[in-house]
Amino acid sequence: MSVIAPALSLVLATATPTDAVTTTSSPATTTTAPALTLEEVWRRAGTHPLIVAADADVAAGDGQVLAAEGAFDPALKAGTGGEVGNYTSIDADAGAQALLPWLGARVDGGWRLGVGDFPIYAGKDKTSDFGELQLGVRLPLLRDLLIDDRRAGVERQLLEAARRRATADAARLDVQRGAATAWFDWVAAGARLDVARDLLTLAEARDAQLRRRADAGDLPIVEVTDNARLIAQRRQRLIASERALQRAALTLALSLRDDDGRPVTPPAEALPRVSALRSLGPASDARDALVETALRQRPELVGLRQAVSQSLVDERLADNQLLPGLSVGAKVSQDIGPTHEPWSSSSTVWNPDPKTRSLPDASVDLRFEVPIPQRAARGRAVVAEAAVRKARALQQLLEERITLEVDDARQQRDAALARAAAATVEVEAAEAVLVGERQRFEAGDSTLVVVNLREVALAEARLADVEARVDVARAEVALRFVIGDVAP
Repeated sequence: MSVIAPALSLVLATATPTDAVTTTSSPATTTTAPALTLEEVWRRAGTHPLIVAADADVAAGDGQVLAAEGAFDPALKAGTGGEVGNYTSIDADAGAQALLPWLGARVDGGWRLGVGDFPIYAGKDKTSDFGELQLGVRLPLLRDLLIDDRRAGVERQLLEAARRRATADAARLDVQRGAATAWFDWVAAGARLDVARDLLTLAEARDAQLRRRADAGDLPIVEVTDNARLIAQRRQRLIASERALQRAALTLALSLRDDDGRPVTPPAEALPRVSALRSLGPASDARDALVETALRQRPELVGLRQAVSQSLVDERLADNQLLPGLSVGAKVSQDIGPTHEPWSSSSTVWNPDPKTRSLPDASVDLRFEVPIPQRAARGRAVVAEAAVRKARALQQLLEERITLEVDDARQQRDAALARAAAATVEVEAAEAVLVGERQRFEAGDSTLVVVNLREVALAEARLADVEARVDVARAEVALRFVIGDVAP
């Protein structure tokens, strides 16, 4: 790896720059737009429909968390009624009931009023003049103590919201990867257009010289005709290169969006110079550091970890449901205000001594239940345990795949750098050979066929150099995506 940085420096220093491309339909136009950088493409891809949809999915996940937490919302209740006849009374009550998110506790509290005449069997319905305050709590001791359906639901939805955020990051990464691919294809197409234009310019510039030499009898007329053939051939290649650039620009438009999310086709004048490509890869080059980063922040793996955690919640809940139901409850009540005589003179009315109502009433109860033979709970436990095994197996496979992707991306980048260094040498050699061949042709020691071959060889070397330099930048960005580094 110690030769990588010097090799890249050599490529950047010796490669032939490709200037911003102007539209071929109007050669006289020299208007130059600011170069469209990859960072700008990434920024403007933020309004891509896939990203908008993923963000909406994240918002939906947050809403599901809120809905799950609603299971612990306190419920307010109130009511009133009365009876007229042998017994004339008024009943009223108001209170609240809430399930607490701790230890599965349930709390009831409120106020109750019962005044008037009550039959002897309903004597406890009577309260003091200002009513009775009540407070009760029930606490599970085995099943539902550490986890229950409601708390498990909240945990699952929190993990689901985190999984959706990871999925949104994965969608953003895919959009940015596609944008990078389209941008590199567009830049490479512009560089190929430059090469095709230069080839045509050489043949057109040579035409007048060849005609003068043919008119002077210094050159067979067939050489002029052959050069005309070359001009027509190279013009076809130029047209094909122009079309390739147009197609690449339309593909890039799917990623290049305006503020309203509409595609924007980049103008040819905004093409950056190939020589201006710079590394956008990760800061660290150490293999172990890259693997560690990838395993920590790759969105797919983060989302799968959340799925594993969701399965673990289901497993904990299923194991808890195998326990018998045992709960303890306590209730305390206190009358407030004085106690008056009943409204009627019925001798059957229960009218305890006011002193008795001055003392609080308290009660405690214990409840036990267990379904037999618990097939539903045992079945859920088997399903949950199988889901955990499946999720962990998929997580292991994805971790192994990501590790290999990091190795492949590093090897791809190293190979691209080596190719770029070799392509630079090829361009320099092809240029030197062409200069010598032109001198021989002007001296009458060579033919146009040989000169054409040398020009084509230089063009192919320049194309190889462009492809290699673009591939270096591609590989750097690909390595960044492999470790899950989402562009801001």
